[in-house]
Amino acid sequence: MLCRTLGRTGLKVSIAGLGTGGASRLGHDTGRTRAESRRVVRKALDLGITETAAGDPRHGMLQTALREDLFDTFMVKYGILNQRAGEEIFPLARERNLGIFVMASVRTSLRTPQGGSRDYQPIH
Repeated sequence: MLCRTLGRTGLKVSIAGLGTGGASRLGHDTGRTRAESRRVVRKALDLGITETAAGDPRHGMLQTALREDLFDTFMVKYGILNQRAGEEIFPLARERNLGIFVMASVRTSLRTPQGGSRDYQPIH
């Protein structure tokens, strides 16, 4: 497993993570109950979580929060079709030695407006 240091936390973490969104719908499509999903979300909120990429595509809230230097880690939407975080957010994080969690790197961009996945052909 490839690991790195998570910013100034000093923690060694895997470079790959397991998200709770996307097709599983917080476990609903795998047989989990609403109560189990609520417990996961409440625990995540208690521990701290994220911005909403759809409501703030330019990451204005996150830029403000990072300038205040209150956090050791943060989560940000970043992927092939949304690379805005590379312009302002990642440089701020580097300056402050913050740990970054990337969310929805491909999930949103590879789904149809109806919510289903597209069929992609591999490039040879």
